[in-house]
Amino acid sequence: MSLVFDRYSERLKRKRFSPHTLTSFATASTRLNRWLEAQGLTAEDAPAPLLEMYFDNLALELSPSSALTHLKQIKAAYNYSGKMGWLRPGQNPTADLSINLGPQREPKIIPTECLRAIRERIIYDRDWVWFHLLAFTGMRRAEIIGLVYDDGRDLGSVLRYETQTIRVQGKGGKVRILPIHPALGEVLSEEGRVPGRFVVKSNGKTGVASQTVFEMTKRLSCFFTPHDFRRTVATSLRRNGVDESVRNRIMGWGPKDIFQRYYDNVADPELHRGILKLYTDDPV
Repeated sequence: MSLVFDRYSERLKRKRFSPHTLTSFATASTRLNRWLEAQGLTAEDAPAPLLEMYFDNLALELSPSSALTHLKQIKAAYNYSGKMGWLRPGQNPTADLSINLGPQREPKIIPTECLRAIRERIIYDRDWVWFHLLAFTGMRRAEIIGLVYDDGRDLGSVLRYETQTIRVQGKGGKVRILPIHPALGEVLSEEGRVPGRFVVKSNGKTGVASQTVFEMTKRLSCFFTPHDFRRTVATSLRRNGVDESVRNRIMGWGPKDIFQRYYDNVADPELHRGILKLYTDDPV
């Protein structure tokens, strides 16, 4: 692999980005690198017109949105190399690349009646836990997969049942504290809660395998993804009057202005009060 991709991959690992991010970059960079090698090129000497052709073809082979994800990962690698001074000025061939996504669809928000219907037809215990984590936390898929019961080490994402909080290690290794909704707390009270064990049970070293996640999600619904649940949580919090700064803390979003970034410190009691408003207009 080229130095551009190698160095960025090392940075992602050093900064402890999520396994999902690492896999996404590895997929995009490996695919492009193989194609460049077939052309007798490296990432360092690939011309912009050739990369434009590559991503245009990729959008036809995969989908515009998937190709855009690949492009974002590759752009990030080039931008990092440029920032570190490893590329000459003007050497970034992705600087002006873009992909036309075509007509944009409205983001999916899961109606509450659908959430109730999904919950009623759950059969397996692991699916039951998976659903409640998706529907009552707004956590990202990768954050849930790596979530373990507290064993005192605070490594990664940790569920602290005694304090009714989850220490979430999100994108880029950023940590946030998430309050546990009573509906989720009730489900967790029925679990063994073995310290260090994955909350969504798995014998793997990094949590539930991607194929198993796909199967669990499809058993819940063929129409909704884990990120649709995340959007639904955010929408319900907004709809039920939760303050923006509290929503940002719960969802793990960066502050949008200077006041929120440096002066608006949201206390834990406010977070607990905020999560209690989830679905209050139409209970699940």
